[in-house]
Amino acid sequence: MDYYSALATFFKKSSEVVSSYQSLSRVQFETRLKAAKQKKRLKELYKQLMLALDLIKAYMNGSYLNISRKNLVIIVAACLYFLSPFDAICDFLLFGLSDDFAVLTLVFSLLKNELDRFYEFKNSQSSQSKGDL
Repeated sequence: MDYYSALATFFKKSSEVVSSYQSLSRVQFETRLKAAKQKKRLKELYKQLMLALDLIKAYMNGSYLNISRKNLVIIVAACLYFLSPFDAICDFLLFGLSDDFAVLTLVFSLLKNELDRFYEFKNSQSSQSKGDL
């Protein structure tokens, strides 16, 4: 299975979603809901997915804009793939989420540096907030 090709089908839609605050907000929210339901199955991917969703949320509220549109589109495409019940392996099947996990793993490894930068930003914001108390 070529996950690059499977993910590529979601890029056009992802670009449209990134251009619409309402659509981006909905994808971020729906991905959080599905991830919460699949937390045990996601295992370590859950933390990475939550970080990516926090990045989207920070981008939406303007507190973090240090991400290229291209990388944001890639993250949103992975979220759309995760949300779609009809992708390479139908989610209704016993192993239906395995391709979703593979796509998320691929995207998180491709954007490791991007997510690491956001993680450091997020931690620095937390530290500053605690220092203000």
